[in-house]
Amino acid sequence: MTSIAIPNSVTSIGGSAFYGCSGLTYVTIGNSVTSIGGSAFYYCTDLTEVNFKATNCKTMGSSNRSVFYGCSLTTINIGNDVQNIPDYAFQGCTGLTSVTIPNSVTSIGGYVFSGCSGLTNVTIGNSVTSIGGSAFRECTGLTEVNFNATSCAIMGSFDYLVFKGCTSLTTINIGNDVQNIPDYAFYGCNRLASVTIGNSVASIGGYAFYGCRTMTSVIIPNSVTSIGYKAFEGCSGLTSVTIGNSVTNIGGSAFSGCSGLTSITIPNSVTSIGDSAFYGCSGLTYVTIGNSVTTIGAKAFQNCRGLASLTIPNFVTGIGSSAFENCSGLTEVNFNATHCTMMGSRYYPAFKGCDSLATLNIGNDVQNIPDYAFQGCTGLTSITIGNSVISIGKEVFENCDRIQFIYSMNSVPPTCASTNTFASDIYKYAYLYVPTKSVQQYKTAYEWRNFTNIMGQDDEGESPYQMEVVLKNGTTTTYDLDDIKEVNIINR
Repeated sequence: MTSIAIPNSVTSIGGSAFYGCSGLTYVTIGNSVTSIGGSAFYYCTDLTEVNFKATNCKTMGSSNRSVFYGCSLTTINIGNDVQNIPDYAFQGCTGLTSVTIPNSVTSIGGYVFSGCSGLTNVTIGNSVTSIGGSAFRECTGLTEVNFNATSCAIMGSFDYLVFKGCTSLTTINIGNDVQNIPDYAFYGCNRLASVTIGNSVASIGGYAFYGCRTMTSVIIPNSVTSIGYKAFEGCSGLTSVTIGNSVTNIGGSAFSGCSGLTSITIPNSVTSIGDSAFYGCSGLTYVTIGNSVTTIGAKAFQNCRGLASLTIPNFVTGIGSSAFENCSGLTEVNFNATHCTMMGSRYYPAFKGCDSLATLNIGNDVQNIPDYAFQGCTGLTSITIGNSVISIGKEVFENCDRIQFIYSMNSVPPTCASTNTFASDIYKYAYLYVPTKSVQQYKTAYEWRNFTNIMGQDDEGESPYQMEVVLKNGTTTTYDLDDIKEVNIINR
């Protein structure tokens, strides 16, 4: 017997039914079959092709009794009326090289193609809504997946990853009709080099590309509105990310540990940046935060040591604890958040460990500076406080003990919430420049009156009471005229 066709009247095929039929080369399984017992075609060593037409088969063997174990299968044709492929269906078919899941299939079971080491190419049809855990586990020869499932909701789990051990998988093409990429979809595909995301995808699930460390670039299309938790965490080879202009939420840890990433532009559509979203992106040197962002989560940019400058946009109302902690390369911050009410906490300030931060510019539309905002920025030397600031919270500049110049542009001294707004030595040694007409007000205002050196400045922020002097050795220095007691001019 070289071929057999199981008729449509048959509903089950027993275990070991064709055990050892070594001459069998071709099998057709009829559309009414709902169960196939373990080892049904065990060691049919010449079997190379199967036409699988069972529309709603529920069971096919088990983890230790594969239906086609020991066969030479190279071709599986899955019929256009098949709705689900059961667990373990083609497990261990090592000679199989290519599989197309037709559009009729809605469910692919667990371990279905597990151990099919010869499989190089898979196309997943557009009706698939679930793919079981370990479905393609240890398909070590698999290089390309064409994923066309428009509304797939489930793809394995944390413990049973669909493509675990697919060490040769380099290319994933996500079709233009796909609407979402499920959680864990391509988790751990650590040889993945190329990903194309179709232009209908609306959401990228949690852990979707976690640990895909050889991926170098990704374009997130304009259709995407959310990027899930840890979606690209640990993609350390990623150097370029384009975030589409419909994304509203970047999930927690979404790009955490992407140490190769050098720049990121967060579009104006984004309203929230999740906790640890870019944590440990140590190569990041340039960040643009879109104007619609209202919240920046805790540790969002912690340990981004390459970041040199930063602008906080107008509508940010909250910045989480340690949001920019240990951004040791940060030298300048432009803070434009007009109504920010929360910035870190006393023990976890937003800019803790930013020891190189020397210049802080607080914009003219900012009305209040929250508690602890820049606490512990020990490298700060110059602060400009915009002309609309009316209140400064508790301990905002505590332990910032290197401040030399403070420019407060408001003619009315801002209200300070506590007596330790600044480090104690700052009151004695720093120069406070205020509008000329307001010098006396600052000298009598709570907290501001503690400054020893309060000086007037003109509208451009320059003190009218300074003089630049060229010294004998050719160098120049600037003196505050208020401090000069005597001038001797020698004519030589």
